[in-house]
Amino acid sequence: MDDRPRPRGRRPGATSSRTGPARTGAVHEQGGIALALAGGGTLGGIYEIGAIAALSETLEGIDFNALDIYVGVSAGGFVAAGLANGITPGQMVSKFIENRGEDGLIALKPESLLRPAFAEYGRRAGS
Repeated sequence: MDDRPRPRGRRPGATSSRTGPARTGAVHEQGGIALALAGGGTLGGIYEIGAIAALSETLEGIDFNALDIYVGVSAGGFVAAGLANGITPGQMVSKFIENRGEDGLIALKPESLLRPAFAEYGRRAGS
């Protein structure tokens, strides 16, 4: 067996790729936690809020408002932005799923985003 150190991240016998993307930047030895959320419209966002709330109740030691990186697309961006700005998963459930407003705020009603705007369509079709 060869006792020479091999480059990190390569399996024995692998060759370097000249067509792959070049790696730039520093390699960080210490890891962090990132949260990446997909889109999915209003129902996808509600599903993600419920899943994150369930995870926050069952996983000890993870604060979903203190992660290192937040990434989201569409509804996932909405949820990620809320978490990054200190809205807890429990508060999101209360405001966006159970429709309970706090501090005099009006809760978001998902059905208002799912209802077709027939009056708007009629106005635009007539002009």
